[in-house]
Amino acid sequence: AKGIKEPIQLIEGNLTLATAKILKKKLESEGATVMLTRNEPGISAFGITYEKWRDSLFLRSLDSAYARGDVSFEENNFLRTKANDTEIFRRFFLQEKMRERARKINEFHPDLTLIIHYNVDETNTNWNKPTKKNFNMAFVGGSFAADELDKPEARIDFLRLLLTDEIENSIDFSKYVVEGLVEKTNVPAALDSCAIYLKGNCISTDVRGVFCRNLALTRMVKGTLCYGESLYQDNINECKALSKNEITIDGIKTSKRVEQVAEGYFQGIINYMKTIQ
Repeated sequence: AKGIKEPIQLIEGNLTLATAKILKKKLESEGATVMLTRNEPGISAFGITYEKWRDSLFLRSLDSAYARGDVSFEENNFLRTKANDTEIFRRFFLQEKMRERARKINEFHPDLTLIIHYNVDETNTNWNKPTKKNFNMAFVGGSFAADELDKPEARIDFLRLLLTDEIENSIDFSKYVVEGLVEKTNVPAALDSCAIYLKGNCISTDVRGVFCRNLALTRMVKGTLCYGESLYQDNINECKALSKNEITIDGIKTSKRVEQVAEGYFQGIINYMKTIQ
């Protein structure tokens, strides 16, 4: 009909994978050894699709999670007997995928870990309209809430972060990453007033745009890390730019905006490495 415009669909997993692949090539050209926790669109950290994981690994993973105490008796029964596909995916697979990513990273024992995400405005209900907000930010470990210390594994992670320099080193690294993103994307770094969760779930550091937050990967991944959240996908200008298929990287069509984000991460890594060598 006249006047109706096609909706724009963005798949964050494809944006992040394309960003990681561009960045990987840039880093390898400088002599770095780079490991990605996944290598193809639609393929999880387990190296297979969610559907294949569900059919081959789900029950075994659920048994292990129940034995660890990560899943309650009631949740175990629900997932095993009543849960539909969406509930299994959201309530169990996503956390198991995070564990697998952390396991792969810790086994690789990297000098630096970069976790790549694209952000959204958390107040934009159902994400069915654009937002004017747009910020770059990064998270590091810390900022545990009392109820996040119930499990022995979480308390061990808390002690590790308390007794090492991992948080301080991660803040230093993330400072350079956020600076690189700001410069290459021309999008400002966030203040804690820019999003509800930055005040409610985070502790501000002395670096603009870098916050302590107890996310699964900032807690479980060992060593120096940066959990990057670049741009707001639902910002009207970013939405248009990110949806363009202008370049191809390893068979994935993506936008020049993604390339700019990768350049921001690359600059941040290079500048940080100069300070520790």
